[in-house]
Amino acid sequence: FNKEISEKIYNISKTEFEKEQLSINVLIQDIHLFLTPLYLRNYSINFKIIFWMLSNFPSIDLFSSFPNKIDILKSMLNNDYIGFN
Repeated sequence: FNKEISEKIYNISKTEFEKEQLSINVLIQDIHLFLTPLYLRNYSINFKIIFWMLSNFPSIDLFSSFPNKIDILKSMLNNDYIGFN
């Protein structure tokens, strides 16, 4: 999970939001962007966040080994919609 990529997406979305001051729909796609919804929601509640996962969600054995599993769960709870393929 690349925190740097999530922060870049957050900064781009923040800039666009500040320009428009409107509700923005953000589609986040796939597992490497798990933390992005948390950053977006911390900035504004006006984002409608849609998380679409193209791969399987990690098994509980694998997920429990992630060092930032609590942050991932918090981030997933900040989505308005979650879709799985």
